[in-house]
Amino acid sequence: IAPRKVAVFTYSGSWSESRYQEKLKEFKQALVEAKFETKGEPIFARFDSPFRLWFLRRNEIWLELAN
Repeated sequence: IAPRKVAVFTYSGSWSESRYQEKLKEFKQALVEAKFETKGEPIFARFDSPFRLWFLRRNEIWLELAN
């Protein structure tokens, strides 16, 4: 895999499609305000087992930076 720069948005809690879409929108808005351009599709990363308490779970959204 070729090296690349990504911006990462971390949030905790359970995962659902609606929560993911909400956080993705928030993340993209923050990047626009900071004058970063992105390319490609977002990548969603979950780090904890489904047996971990929901409020302790860590999730990330990665967006590749164009600049």
